Amino acid sequence: MTINSVTTILGALIGVAMVTTIVRSPNTAPVVKAFGDAFSGSINAAMGAGIVGK
Repeated sequence: MTINSVTTILGALIGVAMVTTIVRSPNTAPVVKAFGDAFSGSINAAMGAGIVGK
Protein backbone atom coordinates (compact mmCIF):
# COMPACT_ATOMS: atom_id res chain seq x y z
CA MET A 1 0.00 0.00 0.00
CA THR A 2 1.28 3.39 -0.91
CA ILE A 3 0.74 6.62 0.97
CA ASN A 4 -1.57 7.78 -1.82
CA SER A 5 -3.93 4.82 -1.44
CA VAL A 6 -3.94 5.11 2.36
CA THR A 7 -4.77 8.81 2.09
CA THR A 8 -7.57 8.07 -0.37
CA ILE A 9 -9.09 5.41 1.90
CA LEU A 10 -8.88 7.65 4.98
CA GLY A 11 -10.45 10.53 3.05
CA ALA A 12 -13.32 8.31 1.94
CA LEU A 13 -13.93 7.10 5.49
CA ILE A 14 -13.94 10.65 6.82
CA GLY A 15 -16.33 11.70 4.05
CA VAL A 16 -18.77 8.91 4.88
CA ALA A 17 -18.59 9.75 8.58
CA MET A 18 -19.29 13.43 7.87
CA VAL A 19 -22.29 12.67 5.65
CA THR A 20 -23.69 10.24 8.22
CA THR A 21 -23.33 12.80 11.00
CA ILE A 22 -24.94 15.57 8.94
CA VAL A 23 -27.88 13.44 7.79
CA ARG A 24 -28.63 12.15 11.29
CA SER A 25 -28.77 15.67 12.75
CA PRO A 26 -32.31 16.90 13.50
CA ASN A 27 -31.42 20.35 12.14
CA THR A 28 -30.46 19.11 8.67
CA ALA A 29 -33.73 19.93 6.87
CA PRO A 30 -33.95 23.58 7.99
CA VAL A 31 -30.29 24.14 7.18
CA VAL A 32 -30.63 22.66 3.69
CA LYS A 33 -33.79 24.73 3.08
CA ALA A 34 -32.06 27.92 4.24
CA PHE A 35 -29.09 27.19 1.98
CA GLY A 36 -31.42 26.62 -0.98
CA ASP A 37 -33.32 29.83 -0.28
CA ALA A 38 -30.08 31.81 -0.04
CA PHE A 39 -28.76 30.26 -3.25
CA SER A 40 -31.95 30.95 -5.21
CA GLY A 41 -32.05 34.48 -3.80
CA SER A 42 -28.51 35.14 -5.00
CA ILE A 43 -29.34 33.76 -8.45
CA ASN A 44 -32.42 35.99 -8.64
CA ALA A 45 -30.36 39.00 -7.56
CA ALA A 46 -27.72 38.24 -10.19
CA MET A 47 -30.44 38.05 -12.85
CA GLY A 48 -31.93 41.35 -11.73
CA ALA A 49 -35.15 39.97 -10.28
CA GLY A 50 -36.84 42.29 -7.84
CA ILE A 51 -35.52 45.47 -9.43
CA VAL A 52 -38.36 47.97 -9.90
CA GLY A 53 -38.80 49.15 -13.47
CA LYS A 54 -36.98 46.32 -15.12
